[in-house]
Amino acid sequence: MRTLAACLAAASLVAAGGCLGDGGVVTVTFDQQSMVTPTISNFNAANATANDSSDGFIHFTATSAQGTLTMRIVGPIHVGDMVDLMTEHNMVSFDRGGAPAAGWSNNGGILAVDGVMPYKVRFLAVPMLRGSGAAMGSFVLDGTGTFK
Repeated sequence: MRTLAACLAAASLVAAGGCLGDGGVVTVTFDQQSMVTPTISNFNAANATANDSSDGFIHFTATSAQGTLTMRIVGPIHVGDMVDLMTEHNMVSFDRGGAPAAGWSNNGGILAVDGVMPYKVRFLAVPMLRGSGAAMGSFVLDGTGTFK
């Protein structure tokens, strides 16, 4: 009986571990950089997640060694939507990993919705401006993301 319980417990841990990190992939570029410091380079993450919240927002997160990309979009969204990032309380931010701490936030832009289960989006020339910490300069965020 103890052996059976131990086997079931081990199987549960393996199953739970298989679900951890089962996020989507995000690849974005930081184009048209103007006086950006500290230095940032293209962003790639393989753990992108999306969560619908009771307040009506969809919270998107992707993290890698380069930093953390976060979005908050007013939901629901549908395939074919072009989300105006200047309206409602929609926002995109990128916080650089490492020291010194630095973050940039969007100033408009468009997010194209290509899928919803999982969420598949395209960043269409999203202008990013200095937001926090040691961040300086501006750039344009372009790329794609699958958030699970």
